[in-house]
Amino acid sequence: MSTITIKINDRTVNAKRLIGFLKDYAHDNPFVEIEKAYNNTTLEALVEAEKGNSEKIDSIDDFFNEI
Repeated sequence: MSTITIKINDRTVNAKRLIGFLKDYAHDNPFVEIEKAYNNTTLEALVEAEKGNSEKIDSIDDFFNEI
């Protein structure tokens, strides 16, 4: 099986249509797979969380006061 990486600016209407089409196509065809890939910022945050470098916030108000 070949792997193809496509970068799509998902903020446009046409891109959203294309993504929807690809998801539907993959759902109906077992020979097509879509793998979710995270961006670098998300990957770094996941690593930090796994290391325990996170903060417990008790309420949504506290969260918004922190940022």
